[in-house]
Amino acid sequence: MRLTRLGTLDPNDVYVLQSVGPTVPWGFPAHRHDGWCELQFLAEGRLRQQVNGQDENLIAGDLLLIRRDDEHVLHGQGFVLFNLLVPDSEWTRLQAYLGDPSPLTSLATALRPPRLHVLGAEHERLEASLRELFAHQRSADARTRLARLLIDVLPRLAGATPAAAEVPAAPAQAPRWLHALMEDLDALLEQGVDTRTLAERAQVSAEHFARSIRRHLSVTPTELLNRRRLERAALLLTHTDRPILNIALDLGFGSASVFSRLFRARHGHSPRDWRRRYGVGWRS
Repeated sequence: MRLTRLGTLDPNDVYVLQSVGPTVPWGFPAHRHDGWCELQFLAEGRLRQQVNGQDENLIAGDLLLIRRDDEHVLHGQGFVLFNLLVPDSEWTRLQAYLGDPSPLTSLATALRPPRLHVLGAEHERLEASLRELFAHQRSADARTRLARLLIDVLPRLAGATPAAAEVPAAPAQAPRWLHALMEDLDALLEQGVDTRTLAERAQVSAEHFARSIRRHLSVTPTELLNRRRLERAALLLTHTDRPILNIALDLGFGSASVFSRLFRARHGHSPRDWRRRYGVGWRS
């Protein structure tokens, strides 16, 4: 299904900002956009989504750009999503303003939809900016407000942390407890969980837990936990100013040296070098 601009945006709209917050099961079928791109920011909860046949499930703080030819399907419940529809005419106008080369070029040609995760004060700042856009989308300075937001956001999306061998999502045939665990894992990481705690949370034996993880995810429980810890660490190094030692301890690594060794083996850089190379941080 391809949604047309005529049926979605008024000809005079500079942009359309929707705020979606269903408390009952909600979904939108697979579709593409004709005449606009979509910038999604998940303020609260979780949103299951597939883009071009791949999982792009969002957690609170995720910012995702859906390009006009990306096909996506959404479903979830109990979340708050800001959905910013930006017509092609505004992208063209912004491209001319930014000149060449522009971050829009790399965003359009990326293999997967560009994605960024923001935390803490940066999350609050972006949400406040979107609420302001929501209140002023028919105002005389709507174009200026939109341009200000996009000029701030797009270079950060273009320079976001490169994908680094993410742990695959649980396949459809995996048991329900494993799907639930994978959805909650990011939130559990900073509680210092270990593999025994995860098995207890799933209410299965340690042996069954280990067999299921190996069968459905092709990793051991320890590998799963360390990979997700290291992915989370990369996000925190990129988008926050939290001290490296605090990140290591909060994520359950026994020491800074162990964290540094595992991080370098996983991502190819020390934590300090990673922050120096990829840190975007939303800092003023």
